[in-house]
Amino acid sequence: KGFVSFVVFAVVVVGGLFTVNNAINLGRQQGYQPEQPIKFSHITHACVHKIDCQYCHDGARRSKHSVIPAANTCMNCHKSIKVGSKYGTGELTKIFASIGYDPSTDKYIENYENLSDDEVKKIYTKWIADTYIQDKGSLDADGEKLINEQWDGIVEALTDEEIGDNKIQGPINWVRIHNLPDHVYFNHSQHVTVAGLECQTCHGPVEQMEVVSQYAPLSMGWCVNCHRKTEVKFADNKYYDNYYQLYHDQIKMHKRDKVTVEDIGGTECQKCHY
Repeated sequence: KGFVSFVVFAVVVVGGLFTVNNAINLGRQQGYQPEQPIKFSHITHACVHKIDCQYCHDGARRSKHSVIPAANTCMNCHKSIKVGSKYGTGELTKIFASIGYDPSTDKYIENYENLSDDEVKKIYTKWIADTYIQDKGSLDADGEKLINEQWDGIVEALTDEEIGDNKIQGPINWVRIHNLPDHVYFNHSQHVTVAGLECQTCHGPVEQMEVVSQYAPLSMGWCVNCHRKTEVKFADNKYYDNYYQLYHDQIKMHKRDKVTVEDIGGTECQKCHY
């Protein structure tokens, strides 16, 4: 009887622990790494070419949202760089087809929204074929196969029957990776501009990621622990000159050597939940 009771007790404890841990992690996506409609390499852009994160995600410094860059941002560089170093014409042509840019003529296509699929196909398969011929000297069976594969890739990337999007023309439907609960308020500019945090603090070494994944758990405990240990940069931000005078005085009198985000209310519920 005693042994049976012990086994039942152990099962209840272990089962309860398992249930609680899984309930706590419900909805969290640490390690989530979805396939995107366009193979965008952060290694190529952020590591090899040293492009600043905020050049593309320019909302991070001035708003709540970091923003996913529009294809217009891509075109600032790719009107000149039309063939990718890793994927050739395969991925960049998807951007051109999305926005209506003809790389063969270096011009945006007039009335592009109203072109038929066949007309769009003619424009971009010609570009893929011409690029192949320029590289190989002639269009052979491998070239024909490449054209068909890349065109199928364009259609797959830029259309989505599940949401009724059957047009190649239009915005790219990127797959969202980082997704906080609706009841959590997070402001990128507060962290990037005011706090001066590096993007990698939350997003990890993105410059080393061929395919981006969610680096941090983004749980409440993870955020709170960061607020407990992160120091407020009083010296670098004039906003704080006339605030928290007590802390300024304590630092001058060597009664404290730092002020954390927690000290100025960074762990109060209302800071993130309201």
